[in-house]
Amino acid sequence: MESQRDEKLRHIHNAAGLVTPDGMPLVWLSRLIGFRQVARVYGPDLMLMGCERFAERGYRHFFYGGAPGVADKLVVRLKSRFPGLQVAGTDSPPFRPLTAQEDQAVKRY
Repeated sequence: MESQRDEKLRHIHNAAGLVTPDGMPLVWLSRLIGFRQVARVYGPDLMLMGCERFAERGYRHFFYGGAPGVADKLVVRLKSRFPGLQVAGTDSPPFRPLTAQEDQAVKRY
């Protein structure tokens, strides 16, 4: 919904290799306006599938968000499930708009 108002975000979404609906209301609306092929993509399932496939290909992952320590715990569990998983890093910034310095630090990853 935000990409309807934000041209920069809309460009990012339109250029992305994968964009999935976040929740059933978007699926229902998409179907209502004629996009019959749209289906729900459950985020945890997508993440596990991606970790499995991309670990096999040697892709690196970065886990961003959540309460402090949550991303690190997730990485431990995912690495035990997918031994070839490569993790470039994790970051759990405060739940508020980032300062300019914090934003630049995130972009260095």
